[in-house]
Amino acid sequence: KQNLESLGYDVYKRGVSAYSTLGWFSDPLLSSMTFYPDQDLVETIIHELTHGTVFIKGSVEFNERLATFVGHMGMEAFYIQKEGAHSPTVAKAKLENEDSRIFAEFITEEIKAIETYYSSNKGNPNVLKEREREFQKITERFTQRCRPKLKTESFSGFGQLKLNNAVLIGYKTYYQDLSLFEKAYKKLDSQWPQFFAYMATLKKSKDPEKELTQWVNQ
Repeated sequence: KQNLESLGYDVYKRGVSAYSTLGWFSDPLLSSMTFYPDQDLVETIIHELTHGTVFIKGSVEFNERLATFVGHMGMEAFYIQKEGAHSPTVAKAKLENEDSRIFAEFITEEIKAIETYYSSNKGNPNVLKEREREFQKITERFTQRCRPKLKTESFSGFGQLKLNNAVLIGYKTYYQDLSLFEKAYKKLDSQWPQFFAYMATLKKSKDPEKELTQWVNQ
């Protein structure tokens, strides 16, 4: 990490909670995962199982966002079935999923804004220095506009992060435009078998993002 930073690269280092072998092997339940809160463990398992169910080659961000959406909604559905729709666990899951929607909407707009900033400043020799103001604006907008809407602590740490491209790419990979998958889910009458069957058809698509967007907006 320090070597890359010394070369002028944006760097973000974090742990990995789990991984998927995409169905080739039985994926392990890591010992570290046994310390997770139960809801986080359920969400993580469903997230990784999604990769083993539908994985589109060459579309990393699409796959991760799909698994993020399914992990959130699947965890809620799991507890509805296990404890009933009005249990305290389900109430908490609903709040966390609503916060995910709010944050995903926020970060989607912010990523679009920073991408616009870079494209409009091509050739500017001071862009790397001046962009720090843009990162600060993102933090301020989170604190002033997004954070007050959140009902849980799921994304509270975002305001303390030192933002750079690597940090934002991480959020882009998992949270940009999750509403696209929610629209597809609702269009298929909120039925998981139909949802996964449709997602599997996108394996043959040259641009699954574009094809899904066109389909949900028909």
